[in-house]
Amino acid sequence: SAVLAVIRVRIRKNGGICTGALQTLEQCKSDTARNVINNSEFLVMLNQSPEDRRQLQHMLNLSETQMKYITNVPAGHGLLRIGGNFVPFEDEFPRGKLYDLMTTRPNEGAF
Repeated sequence: SAVLAVIRVRIRKNGGICTGALQTLEQCKSDTARNVINNSEFLVMLNQSPEDRRQLQHMLNLSETQMKYITNVPAGHGLLRIGGNFVPFEDEFPRGKLYDLMTTRPNEGAF
């Protein structure tokens, strides 16, 4: 929406960093929202559905090698975009008290 674009521009003009989180690209239907993704300096991409993978590949010009890092990968694996660079990552966080406090899985953890 136009409001989102104005907010993003004002925040960046004042030295701020916009942060957002999406579960799927379907939540990002407008051209303005997609422009925010295209112009983001930092993206974390985890395992993606086939349709979202196709859209990301088109939007970010991802290679087939880069696509492997967001295709059928386990939790904690993915692809970062930092500026114009893409970095694959694997984060195998050990289970224990800290994991129990930080997990976002409803059937796990201290809650």
